[in-house]
Amino acid sequence: DGCHDARARAAGLTLAPLPTEHYDAAYEALVALGNRSRNGFRYVDVTGASARGSWLIERILGEELDAPAELPPTGPHRGSPPLSDEALGALIRWIESGATWCAGDCT
Repeated sequence: DGCHDARARAAGLTLAPLPTEHYDAAYEALVALGNRSRNGFRYVDVTGASARGSWLIERILGEELDAPAELPPTGPHRGSPPLSDEALGALIRWIESGATWCAGDCT
């Protein structure tokens, strides 16, 4: 169990790989429409493929970049256990390559 699993849903974000009609709950939550990230997305700027414009990256780094929403004053949220630099780099590359859906082994 974790902070963003299907039961806990910390901050309303579920990152569990629960199947949905099209993708899974985690992917659909990350690319949902909203006003925190650039181009009308909640967590990840898919249209602009911009990690700097993604509120998720700002939240993880605890640093204001180019996303329109202000960060909470709590500082970085690297997770528990903390997100490694390698995992953060992979997340940034995924966003900047268009945050496309990938099921299974996509390396």
